[in-house]
Amino acid sequence: MQLEPMRFRLHNWAAWDGEVKGASSDNFAPVSLRRRVSPLGQKTLQSAWNLVQSGEINLIFSSRHGEFCRTVSLLDSLAREDAVSPTDFSLSVHHGLVGLLSIAQKNHQGHTAIAGGPESFCYGLLEALSHLRENADKPVLFLHCDDILPEPYAHFNEVGDMPVVISMLIANNGEGEEIELSIEKSPDSTLPSHYAVDFLKFITSDSAQALSIGGTLQCKWARR
Repeated sequence: MQLEPMRFRLHNWAAWDGEVKGASSDNFAPVSLRRRVSPLGQKTLQSAWNLVQSGEINLIFSSRHGEFCRTVSLLDSLAREDAVSPTDFSLSVHHGLVGLLSIAQKNHQGHTAIAGGPESFCYGLLEALSHLRENADKPVLFLHCDDILPEPYAHFNEVGDMPVVISMLIANNGEGEEIELSIEKSPDSTLPSHYAVDFLKFITSDSAQALSIGGTLQCKWARR
């Protein structure tokens, strides 16, 4: 499998991998929005809030596990035969975070949530680029987040897994550096997949290109 190279303009971006990176974090999402989500969810919404605070824009969200701590909380409550938290229950769906963002910003454009296993970041970005191809004059806000799995699921974490949040405002043209993405089948099915972490390292460096190889896909990022 090899896809035709795709290009996009990175208008602005914000990220968190233990520290805030990219766009300024001076603008804070409303407390009413932040207090309903997990710490990782707060970082995700905060990064997106700084990029676009209003207007009709397509939202694409990707995550391998989402706010998995909510799922664990629900399972613990059921195991103890306790009442289930209404907040955890209503926001445990995979698109809960991006749904909250669209409501808070009064965005009626709609949103898409992607869960594609270890390749969730790649498939989410592909979805965002597909929207750009269909609507050439409309930018897209792409959000990705992943967290380390807590106990009793921690043994499923792969070496190198780390919490990471990336939000990107991308378009076909305009300001921002142009990036080309090439995707083909990975030559090694045993490698862990850390595409989001690799991409963040790339955009925070001066490298002209970088290669991210996981168990299924091989992604090449290049500045144009």
